[in-house]
Amino acid sequence: MKKFKVTVLGGGLGGMSAAISLAAYPQFEVTLIEKNSHLGGKLNVMVKDGFSFDLGPSILTMPHIFEHLFVMHGKSMADHVKISKVSPHWRNVFEDGTIIDLEDEISKMRPSDKLSEEDIEDLK
Repeated sequence: MKKFKVTVLGGGLGGMSAAISLAAYPQFEVTLIEKNSHLGGKLNVMVKDGFSFDLGPSILTMPHIFEHLFVMHGKSMADHVKISKVSPHWRNVFEDGTIIDLEDEISKMRPSDKLSEEDIEDLK
């Protein structure tokens, strides 16, 4: 069988997902190129003076997408990654002090003085 050489540029979540997906097929020989010394792109942590700083996205909104990548290769995501649900799912803090909490399921969200019923419908 002829192998096709595929090069994926960028080792962020998208690039890694593409490379992992393509590597599931024997006809592809996949090379992933990343300019940084680490994979993950914006998904990164900086440790300085004993403190850890999250430098990018730290919320996983669609774990089923990543679970599929593991299944493609006969593996279980739960064996490699621990995911814990938190509530609120996402907290937005604005300069004026406004805080809007978002839940992992829109059906759990309730109107407040900052988030109207119409806002919640728009999210759906």
